[in-house]
Amino acid sequence: LTTDSVKIKITANPGETFLDKMIELVGTSVREKTPNEIALNVMLSGLTLIFLIITASIFSLADFIGINVNLFVLIVLLICLIPTTIGALLPALGIAAINKVSQYNIIAKSGRAVENAGDIDTIILDKTGTITMGDRQAIKFYPAPGIENTDFLRCCYLSSLSDETKEGISIIKLCKAEGLEPSSVDMKGYDFIPFSSETKYSGVRNK
Repeated sequence: LTTDSVKIKITANPGETFLDKMIELVGTSVREKTPNEIALNVMLSGLTLIFLIITASIFSLADFIGINVNLFVLIVLLICLIPTTIGALLPALGIAAINKVSQYNIIAKSGRAVENAGDIDTIILDKTGTITMGDRQAIKFYPAPGIENTDFLRCCYLSSLSDETKEGISIIKLCKAEGLEPSSVDMKGYDFIPFSSETKYSGVRNK
């Protein structure tokens, strides 16, 4: 806050504000699995069931034809067939996903962040201060036709002299950069109007 003042009246008890309710709602919510997670779980469950049936069939078939099969060998075979190693591929998939989104100038800190991004369908951006700095700067003057540049700079300097916002300060700096000497500006005989949030302007008028 660069000018004036702000009065804030608190009407809610601690812990009962709208923001507190939103935080509680998010904290108690359960995140649904992404489509990739669901598909992977279904595939792993299906393969495990298939290999379990195959291993049991081998034991039954060997017993039927009179071949002695070591039970421990079948257990080892089942362990080798069950696709437990696919779960180890998830970190590699996360790294690949992070690399993929980085090609679009998006920084993902973890594979979980990429998975959570799959649940997002709405993005709400805050106003100035979150995605911008609110640091507007004057970079060039455009005087109207027939207006002398010296007079134009002097008027801009005087009208922004009481403006303490970043915009007003940038105008003063630009006037100096354009060659205006502050010592050459006569400030007598003027009433300066400071900038305020109510009037939304600053200026100068003759006494």
